[in-house]
Amino acid sequence: MADKKMQVSLVTQKENIFEGWVDSIIVPAESGSLGVLPGYVPIIAQLAVGIVKLGTEKGPRYFGIQRGYKASEELNQVYSRKFFILL
Repeated sequence: MADKKMQVSLVTQKENIFEGWVDSIIVPAESGSLGVLPGYVPIIAQLAVGIVKLGTEKGPRYFGIQRGYKASEELNQVYSRKFFILL
């Protein structure tokens, strides 16, 4: 996949809601809105009630959430391209 994309998994305890490659991610973190673009530094954040926006090739996708965590998987010690949103 191109370097300008991130792999995202949006999951609950019961099911995988979304899995795919995106251009951007915006999540409602407890400390405020958190935007992520390709090449971001790995982070873990507690999520607040709000809307997750995923920028896909077919346009934005929106998901309402109650709470959760977001985490990333390090691929090369500095930058990450795999992003998990756990609800």
